Amino acid sequence: MFLPMPLTRPCPRSLPLRRSVLGEVELAGARIVWLDIGEANATVRVPQSIEVLRVRETSSVAHVAVANLSDDPLLLTSGTVLKGGWQTRVVERSIIVPPRQERAIAVPVSCVERGRWSPRTAERGGEFGTSDSMGIGMRRQTTRMKSESMRRTGCYSAPQVAVWQSVAGELARSGAHSATASYEAFLDGERSEHRAKANHAMITPPAGCNAAMLVPPDGGWWLEAFPSPEALAQQLESMLPDVYEASAATSKAAQVDVPAVLSALWSDELHPLKRIRYSTGDSFALAGLERAGEVVLLEGKLAHLSVGALAAE
Repeated sequence: MFLPMPLTRPCPRSLPLRRSVLGEVELAGARIVWLDIGEANATVRVPQSIEVLRVRETSSVAHVAVANLSDDPLLLTSGTVLKGGWQTRVVERSIIVPPRQERAIAVPVSCVERGRWSPRTAERGGEFGTSDSMGIGMRRQTTRMKSESMRRTGCYSAPQVAVWQSVAGELARSGAHSATASYEAFLDGERSEHRAKANHAMITPPAGCNAAMLVPPDGGWWLEAFPSPEALAQQLESMLPDVYEASAATSKAAQVDVPAVLSALWSDELHPLKRIRYSTGDSFALAGLERAGEVVLLEGKLAHLSVGALAAE
């Protein structure tokens, strides 16, 4: 029923975007570099919650059905954790869902709750009611998996068993317990504490900023760019907890030269991804050996960029 459609637009040779550094701020020993990315940004809204989307089970572990109830095209970002259904999932790559679409889109997901395949309540058994954002540790790990899979097989997807192993590692590292091996235990525990610290810090981006690069004190980096400054401001609540998680990392690396990273990033080869039926926009993977991620363009304009230095094994 839900089949991928081939990409219809030619693949750009590089990211068609500018990169202006607007400033930076320090938080918990990490740098947050504020950027203006995108000569022309897409007209697409990033919802603050999934309440404007109807997300339901498809009876497949690898997909959920998503319908847009609003009058605007909506961006469902990769790394969004969907709680509920028959098991908790995470969105595998960013998708633009058209407005008032009669037919639902089958969005690719990974399971992050290994020990459950049954509804929590009879009333909303097949629906997902709330969402959260995956922490940077898991995002780096799953991005590495997807990048390696793209290079080996041409498929931008993380092996499910490897995702479960990463979830188990995060639960063990953070001391979170879950009877169903659910990533939600980490979100409700350590990440919730990080979110409270981030809210207390009251960080706001400068005017005109639509992207933020997180640079932990021991190196590495993660970059998220959105179609508008308003979209970035909305997403900060889910991004800033990453600062505290990344600052506690134990791997060591050289300090990051942000302009050099951006210059290299803009010359990286883009790999076109198959279009999901009934969705819109064009998706590309950046599957390098040192950095990887994805970009979504709508009519050649930026809708979402999510890329970072790859996590070590």
